Amino acid sequence: MEYQPLPTPKQHQDDFKYTSHSSGMPTLRQGIHWKAPSIMISSLLLGLAFILGHHFFYQSLHHTPTGGAVFEQQINTGIGTAFAFIVRMFLVIAIGTAYWQLFWHQVKARPTPVAQLDTMSSILGSVLEFFSIRTMVRFPLMAFMAAIIWLIPLAVIFPPASLTVELSPTPLITMRNLSIGVPDFNKNQFAQLLSNGNNAGSWTIFGGARAKVMQIANSVASRGQVLDFPAPSPNSSYQIAFMGPALQCNAVEGAPRATLLQNTTKALNCSLEARHRKDKDACQYMQMYLAWAPGYSDTSGRFEAVNVLNNIGASREETNGTACSLFIATSPTIENSKPWDIVNCSLYNASYHVTVDYTGGVQRLEVSRNITSSVGYFSTLDSIGSATEQESTDVDPVTGENATLYTDLNQFGYQAIMAAFGELLAGQISIDMYNAIGRFDINTNATSILATSLTQTIELFNLSQILETCYGGGGFLVCNEEADNNVLNITAAPQGMISLPRAAEQLFENITLSLLSNNAFLSVPATSPTTKVTFNSPQNRYVYTWWRLVAPYISALVLSVLATAIGSWAMLANGMSYTQNFSTVLRTTRNAYMQDAVLHAMDSTGADPLPKHIAKAKVDFRAQDAAFGLEERPKEDGDATDSTSIRA
Repeated sequence: MEYQPLPTPKQHQDDFKYTSHSSGMPTLRQGIHWKAPSIMISSLLLGLAFILGHHFFYQSLHHTPTGGAVFEQQINTGIGTAFAFIVRMFLVIAIGTAYWQLFWHQVKARPTPVAQLDTMSSILGSVLEFFSIRTMVRFPLMAFMAAIIWLIPLAVIFPPASLTVELSPTPLITMRNLSIGVPDFNKNQFAQLLSNGNNAGSWTIFGGARAKVMQIANSVASRGQVLDFPAPSPNSSYQIAFMGPALQCNAVEGAPRATLLQNTTKALNCSLEARHRKDKDACQYMQMYLAWAPGYSDTSGRFEAVNVLNNIGASREETNGTACSLFIATSPTIENSKPWDIVNCSLYNASYHVTVDYTGGVQRLEVSRNITSSVGYFSTLDSIGSATEQESTDVDPVTGENATLYTDLNQFGYQAIMAAFGELLAGQISIDMYNAIGRFDINTNATSILATSLTQTIELFNLSQILETCYGGGGFLVCNEEADNNVLNITAAPQGMISLPRAAEQLFENITLSLLSNNAFLSVPATSPTTKVTFNSPQNRYVYTWWRLVAPYISALVLSVLATAIGSWAMLANGMSYTQNFSTVLRTTRNAYMQDAVLHAMDSTGADPLPKHIAKAKVDFRAQDAAFGLEERPKEDGDATDSTSIRA
């Protein structure tokens, strides 16, 4: 079996004769057809349009809530990915069309080995063809355009990532009407009720604050702030209003102050204002702090056995309209170099308006109150029957029966808060100076004032400094000589410190508000007012970073325009346009000439692999033959029976 040489260009006209229909073939149309340039231009414009569409779509989502449904976020993400895919598609179409214009321009310019033709015609579908360095060097423009097509998908990976999600500073606000309990002082949960007498002669008297009221008072006094309420949600807010007790403190001055000092001098058998260790009527134990409740209807604040008055004081006459009171007297210096500060704190009824706001579980309150009337002291109250289940949930802890209803039970509730407050403050603190070396005996009787936040006030600043300056135990505070002088010279409190009257009012208000932390003191849901609760739920929002979309898209678009310009130049140089169709290859290679190649009949199958002798053969597209006949050349004598003349 022998190989036959390919026919020369001169032999083309001899090998084929025109068919009968050749004379009737239409004349070949010259010039550039509209299809290829239309595809390039329209694809670029559509790519630009979808880039703008992607931008405006993401811009419309910028800083908008993502919504609670994950599916909604997935849809928006999918739309962005679809935009990127469509942009890539149109840009690749534009560049691919331009590439084939350049391809036919390059391969028609000079004879090209078949292997290199395979490389450059396959490079758009196989990135491995870039490893054919010799071909890349010979066709740099085609290699450049092919590289652009392969890089376009990388460029469109980043634009969808320009839309991200972050926590929105604006929460999702929803509102619901809920039953929020408020302090109900008609519940038998505040005061201890003691019974005196028997049968028809029995009556109920005030026995002080209950243990749970004292627990709240002690917690608030030590912390210096309102206890946390049960929150409807970690991020919510609501407003409530209720009537409750309030304290109002004022300095005692003028004649009432003089009378009060006379009473205390008589009770202590020494003068509060005498200079310690200098005046003969000075107290042996230097008084530093006194707090007591006046007895009966005495408006002058008569001093009575302060060491046992750790309650709100002795009984008043019910007809006396004087408010429940507590007196507080403090010495600004140890040696009485300045006058005593005396304050009267009285109990009042007040309307509270409270805005409760929770942010991340942290409670914040805005409180306003309006004093309405003074609250006098009542020692007894009368029973008016038993509560029904609808009226109260109070149950007798012993019998399990419904609680007894009393007249003025809310009065006892107010007095219980005052009693708890009084137990913290009522009492006395004195100092016994033994000798010049500075050994101090600090005597604290009944009061717990030093364990409260009230020590951080102007009036009690000196006592707090003594506690910080000296040390000791068992009732004694020991100071060295230098510390002794420092203690004796303690005078003014630093700037910005709150006064005792304002601090006492604030502490009492905090105790009242802290009742909201315990459901035992609150109205039952059936009788609680409906309150509009605002829920501030954290929500995510979309964030569009425009340059992350624009930068890669613009890069891809600029390269696409450049590649299209190169393809347009090649198309103009060709004088005609091409598309990537089988018919284009068939019609173009019909008149091509393959140099230095002898083909065997099996080579015409086109099956892999490409024979080496064909790979090295060069194809010359410059040979032109207008004929397009498909009739086989007649056999001549001497032709091999198993060989075929093949045109490239």
